[in-house]
Amino acid sequence: MWTDIFNKRFFCVIIIGLVSIACFSQVRTTETFGADREVSTNTQSEFQHLIEHSRQQMLRHQGDSAIGSAMEALRQSSLAGYIKGMDTSMAYLVQYTKHWNIINAAQANVFRRAITFVHPYKQKSVPLALFHNKLAMYYKQKGNYAKGLMGYERALKAMPDEQNPQNLEILGMIYTNIGSIWATLEDKSKALKVLGKAELIARQQKDIHLQIGIAQKKGNLYLDNEQ
Repeated sequence: MWTDIFNKRFFCVIIIGLVSIACFSQVRTTETFGADREVSTNTQSEFQHLIEHSRQQMLRHQGDSAIGSAMEALRQSSLAGYIKGMDTSMAYLVQYTKHWNIINAAQANVFRRAITFVHPYKQKSVPLALFHNKLAMYYKQKGNYAKGLMGYERALKAMPDEQNPQNLEILGMIYTNIGSIWATLEDKSKALKVLGKAELIARQQKDIHLQIGIAQKKGNLYLDNEQ
């Protein structure tokens, strides 16, 4: 429960930053396989239309339709090799899916598709890491812990190397989720090791809520061991 609360809280903090960076930054990321391809005016116009359409759909509380439009914008950007378009599309998908904490099969497929579109161009990206994290949550909720662990490991690998506060907070969340799986599997040693990494980040970030949650999880591990 406390990891779910943390997931909801931290997403609210990063959404504005992701959208702002995607929409206004002109800096090309070093994690791509090169710069944007030359894209036609028509391609850019169609992309802008899809994004604006998705925004209007979300304002009308048509969440599924908004996600569909943003996904189509991501697909077209991927086909065109339009990096800026992919960045913007991913940022909106993160925003639109931030409330998904109990994930069903259809929602999991949204993240699978997004990863498929992005991966040929990017291996390190905050939204990409978040997509992997959400997909791992789905597998964990289904009781498929092996796939859950694999997904969380992919989320870690997708995180950019830059150690800014936002990235560290996401890393703390991912480590916490990994520790939760190892705790469920009753592997105390691995759970404590990973939770220790999350705790180090929580202390560095002065995140009291996460520190309390980790302390509770570690306490449960010791109690279970004694019983």
